[in-house]
Amino acid sequence: MVPTLYLFDRFDARLGILPTVGGITHVEEVGGEDTIEFDCLAAPEKGERLLWRDPTDGVWREHVVVRTDEPLGGPAHVYAESSLCELLGDFVEEEQLVAKTAAQALSSVLGVTRWSAGEVGVGDVTRGCLLYHVNALAALRRVEEVWGGEAEAAARPRPQSPWPTGAWPRGR
Repeated sequence: MVPTLYLFDRFDARLGILPTVGGITHVEEVGGEDTIEFDCLAAPEKGERLLWRDPTDGVWREHVVVRTDEPLGGPAHVYAESSLCELLGDFVEEEQLVAKTAAQALSSVLGVTRWSAGEVGVGDVTRGCLLYHVNALAALRRVEEVWGGEAEAAARPRPQSPWPTGAWPRGR
């Protein structure tokens, strides 16, 4: 089953549904890449967002268009990465995480972004670390390393809105 791809611009305006030609290839590795690739007749712009519901587990996912290849006379090939890649553009100046739970650490790290922590399933053990002059993705990876577990970008649709919110992205 090919999921429906909802297309949004960089400023969160809904652009419509992006029809695909053929299937969608979703690659997700533990601690690694989370990408989708597909062909379509109308190529989206780099930086536009794709929202879709994964038919394998029912989770809403958001990906950002990173590259399109547009051959003459054929469909465009689209490559998109998990929207976690946008955390590379957010910056954590200094966070001293002392005797914090994983949920508290995530809230501190994600406070500089449009994201928020959803369900945190690593318990209430307290740990600590210092984050200094790092991008938000590196800070998130450090929290994963210190407290254990792996962050997963997921979204939940909210009523009356074309944009989901939830376990991540927030403020929509």
